[in-house]
Amino acid sequence: MGYAEKKAKSTVEEYFTYLESIEGKAEYLDGVIYDMAGSSPNHSLITMNCGIAIGKQLDVNTCRVYSNDLHVGIDLANSYVFPDLTVACGDLELSTSNPNIAKNPQVIVEVLSASTLDIDRTSKLIRYMQIPTLREYMLVEQDKPQVDVCFINAQGVWDFERIEGLEGEIQIRSLSISVSMSEIYGFVRFGK
Repeated sequence: MGYAEKKAKSTVEEYFTYLESIEGKAEYLDGVIYDMAGSSPNHSLITMNCGIAIGKQLDVNTCRVYSNDLHVGIDLANSYVFPDLTVACGDLELSTSNPNIAKNPQVIVEVLSASTLDIDRTSKLIRYMQIPTLREYMLVEQDKPQVDVCFINAQGVWDFERIEGLEGEIQIRSLSISVSMSEIYGFVRFGK
């Protein structure tokens, strides 16, 4: 999804008031509100493919996949976002101040767009790393078969892996599953 930045600094309360007044979605990144635009067909297809590929391997009694309608709060970064996909394990922990805000994602997936690429790879990455429950952040290209996975390694440190090509497998370590690149990119037409 694309972004259009609102220039003035806003409070969290102003953000929630604004969010209730619009038909679409907006994210709040440390005082700045970003309106979210619609997505391309490839973006939508890849997001759905990811959700199906991950979801069919999960024990639904312990973990669940949520669409981009799940609002995620990042207290330490003063931010509220709508990731393309979120996996939460155990009971969904909701904010006491707003019962529509989830607090315990374990895996977050963002499908990259030209307008969100820089934010998803930099400031959102830094914000997501501040979520105590987050173990993996997947950045999925929509114009070529490439997935970058940021994950907490065995030493408890954030690490990075890039998977390229349709023959590859993505290891989602915290869920003990793997997803094929061909599943993620099924029916995607590159260069269109």
